[in-house]
Amino acid sequence: MYVLFKNKINKLSFKIKLSILLFIDLLIFIISHIFSNFIREEIFWYYQVNYKFIFSFSLILTLATLFYFDVYKNFLRYTNLKLFLRIFYSVLLNSIIFLIFLFYFNFYNFPRSIGLIQPFVFFFLLIFSRILLKNFYLNNFSLNKNNIIIYGAGSAGISSVEILDKYNVVALVDDDSNKVGRKYGKIPIIAFKDIGYYIERYKVNKLFTALPNLNILSHRDLVNKLKIFPVQILNLPNIKQISSNSISYIDFENVITNELLARNIYDYNKINKSFFDNKNILVTGGGGSIGSEICLQLIDSNFKSLSILDHSEINIYNIKKLIEGYVGNKKNNINYYVCSIQHQSVIENILKDNRINIIFHAAAYKHVDLVQNNINTAIINNVIGTDVLCQLAHRNNIQNFILISSDKAVKPTNIMGATKRIAEKINYYYSINSNTIFSTVRFGNVINSSGSVIPIFKNQIKNNEKLTVTSKEVERYFMTISEAVALVLESCILSKGGETFFLNMGKRIKIYDLAKKMLIISSNSDTKENINFNEKIKIIGLKKGEKLFEELSIDEKIYNSINKNIFIDPYNLKINIMNPNNFIKDFIYYSDKNDEKNLVKLLEDNVEDFKFY
Repeated sequence: MYVLFKNKINKLSFKIKLSILLFIDLLIFIISHIFSNFIREEIFWYYQVNYKFIFSFSLILTLATLFYFDVYKNFLRYTNLKLFLRIFYSVLLNSIIFLIFLFYFNFYNFPRSIGLIQPFVFFFLLIFSRILLKNFYLNNFSLNKNNIIIYGAGSAGISSVEILDKYNVVALVDDDSNKVGRKYGKIPIIAFKDIGYYIERYKVNKLFTALPNLNILSHRDLVNKLKIFPVQILNLPNIKQISSNSISYIDFENVITNELLARNIYDYNKINKSFFDNKNILVTGGGGSIGSEICLQLIDSNFKSLSILDHSEINIYNIKKLIEGYVGNKKNNINYYVCSIQHQSVIENILKDNRINIIFHAAAYKHVDLVQNNINTAIINNVIGTDVLCQLAHRNNIQNFILISSDKAVKPTNIMGATKRIAEKINYYYSINSNTIFSTVRFGNVINSSGSVIPIFKNQIKNNEKLTVTSKEVERYFMTISEAVALVLESCILSKGGETFFLNMGKRIKIYDLAKKMLIISSNSDTKENINFNEKIKIIGLKKGEKLFEELSIDEKIYNSINKNIFIDPYNLKINIMNPNNFIKDFIYYSDKNDEKNLVKLLEDNVEDFKFY
């Protein structure tokens, strides 16, 4: 009977719970008026006609001020100092307006002091009720919650205890020996060595990290250390985000990775990086999403030197600060260059000065909409720039050249895809006409890369905007950024020359389903109940050149497997192999004239079945 009662309470909708709380507050309001009159030894509340009007005004005023200060926002879950302050401010404003009302109308024989006494009696009774309700809720309904552990007993971890209301926090973990052994309320602060005991004792299945000041690589090391425990590891946002409730407490990337990809995640830690020992490595686009991750995953290898190149000064600055924060003075063989890949002489000097052995070419314009409207710029970078690098790699006897491509290069329907297809063809031509090992790595959408759909959805949720989806039927492959780069590194190691690698990415995911999942996550709910997706999601129609689904190979039914995770497009680029010298001059000529009409025609002539719409 008791269990059934608990379950029924927990399953009540927000509106019903709010109605119950409003009813309780109404009773408290009536009691506060009776008590205030009792203090004054008056009985006006019972028989005075004026008092009906005063009572009604006071009730409306009280509710208005309570709602104005968001007292009923996340009511029981966040019964803390912040809520108490909101109640205090609402009561203070209530009292001021109520007193002004009484003085202005000057009701006959009505004691004005009640306008001061009643609001503050109401305040103390309201605070008392909230404390009782929360204690009752925690003591009687926490049995239905999942037990969790929070790693980090600093300000972020402590604040997270209140935020993670749908869970039961059984322990806080900290590396500071001065904190270990203490308690936050009833929650013990434990050392790392005690995690296993608490997981087993309390049947913990989730562990949240609350270390917002930890850099990416240090956090990654921590996560790897925690993988020995049979729990799901999730990240918490920083204290500022927690305090403002600006985003959901659950890291979208972790949730999507674990719940939506529905396949085994490719583990970059398993890669034998000895291949890169004593190698001089260049990463173009080294400050971008993929390029910076390549650099980070190479940091713990024994390379001879690492040269990072990007056309953006701020990108180079950011990756430099990130790497320095991780390695400190451990490595002084990392070079940073602000340069465009079209600057042939500068690039050649970089190759010669650093005796480069391996080039990871990640510099590209990839945002479909922007590229569609900046055709010349995209061709200069994605096509001409790639040709410059391939020529230099061939001329300087570079050992390995790895081109980062996209699933949009397969049967392209937009300018971005067409330029990447041309880049693949250039790369393949040099693979059969050079001693350098040229290869291509092709993958789908990367979770949380710049301009990808997930950060867009995050911002829309944060700003309380509708999530924009082009079509309910649009499907995409997804992978994590660590997977994408693991594939790049593994492909470099496995390459014999001329391959187009792609990852076993499981099934495509509908963007509409992804949007629904993120709305569920952001609502701190495990179900879609009480979420009107039609109101939260806006269908805007397919964009120019957008496909309903992307492909990773020419024929998805036919491909060669290197292992269970990595495949090779068997068609490769053997169809219509072209010497880039025969068409690059034309691209350069029309690019100098900014003749986008003829540039598009060149793309259509050199990319099979491509038509610019």
